[in-house]
Amino acid sequence: MYRLLTLLFFSFSVMANPPTFTIGSDPIIDITGTGQGLSLGDDSMSGMKNIGFDFTFYDQTFDQVNISMNGFFTFQSNFNVSRQRNYMSETLPASSFNYSVFPMWTDLINRNGTQNPYIQTFGNTSDTDQYFVIGWYNAKEYSNQLQNTFEAILY
Repeated sequence: MYRLLTLLFFSFSVMANPPTFTIGSDPIIDITGTGQGLSLGDDSMSGMKNIGFDFTFYDQTFDQVNISMNGFFTFQSNFNVSRQRNYMSETLPASSFNYSVFPMWTDLINRNGTQNPYIQTFGNTSDTDQYFVIGWYNAKEYSNQLQNTFEAILY
């Protein structure tokens, strides 16, 4: 069985106001052929990856993000949770998950030869309309093998 989750848009205010999350139905961009595959292992985190521009999230500005194979990312460079907490969704807020975004938090695994997740920045550094895409494509759920395709976009 194959599931497709529609494209997720995240747009954030640059003010101290809370960010605005928008869920869209635009087609998936699919950066598997052009983006950088992170090839994360089971329950792994990427370590800090450059976004390509400054991104304001709540009261902080970040230029890097730490991505989980399990469908979420955090702006925390010191992110450290136990392996089980990385893949088991829990009630938020939860300790250690500050400055995190959860497009589809579940137990995902690379079992189909993909290099999930993928990242890519679009636009030039002089552009004001740059955006950063994090995509998980045909990522299988550990327990049931269902495939999931979804993206998060930071503007």
